[in-house]
Amino acid sequence: MKWFYASEGRQLGPIEETELDALAQARIINPDSLVWSDGMPTWDRYDAVRAPAGPAAITTINNQIRSCSGCGHQFTTSAMIPFGDSWVCAACKPGYLQRLREGVLVPGMLNYAGFWIRTGAYMIDAVILSVFNMIVSLVALPFILGSYSRGTGANFRSMLMVQGVVALVEVIIAAGYQGYFLGSKGATPGKMVLKLKVVRSDGSKLTFGRGVGRYFSYWISSFTMLIGFIMIGFDDEKRALHDRVCDTRVIVGG
Repeated sequence: MKWFYASEGRQLGPIEETELDALAQARIINPDSLVWSDGMPTWDRYDAVRAPAGPAAITTINNQIRSCSGCGHQFTTSAMIPFGDSWVCAACKPGYLQRLREGVLVPGMLNYAGFWIRTGAYMIDAVILSVFNMIVSLVALPFILGSYSRGTGANFRSMLMVQGVVALVEVIIAAGYQGYFLGSKGATPGKMVLKLKVVRSDGSKLTFGRGVGRYFSYWISSFTMLIGFIMIGFDDEKRALHDRVCDTRVIVGG
């Protein structure tokens, strides 16, 4: 059974019964905290609808290993605090609570973007990047034509080298484009136009490095005969393969 609970004026969840009881044990939920589950006519106090969790339930939870939504390191759940679908270690708890107070989106509150709107954003970004690539190609064109016109083997190798440099520069521009905009704005220009945003699984912002890594993870999705992209249409959180690799989500109206 899935449960929702109220905390600091916010609705959080859904979470499992065992997680709800663990929140109560950790005093994140008080006896008078309001909770709700499907089938209840209205929200009610926790202590009015839930009996205290038994020792077996607490032992099962404490023996689990989870990744912290803040730092990504793994801990037993006995050393962590659950927030909705996320688990946070003691060191990351203050920062996580601060993000909640600032209204940063957390799991259970994310409106995931689907395949077609993400495709539209990708195409807009592709058009923008093509302009930069055209400029790079125009700068390199005299060197390529000069090598080709002389026709010797050495000049042919020089032409291939220039083309290789052009391809490398285009990759650097594309990676920097993704890293800069995702790290500083939370979205590339294409995603901004369609009001999309890229976040971590806990709703936090990406860093420049993760934005760059996400660009190179596109290649993984591409090398799977595009199945990595098609996964968006079938995943519960509309994740592509590169989203799974980089722990990212694309959301609407972030």
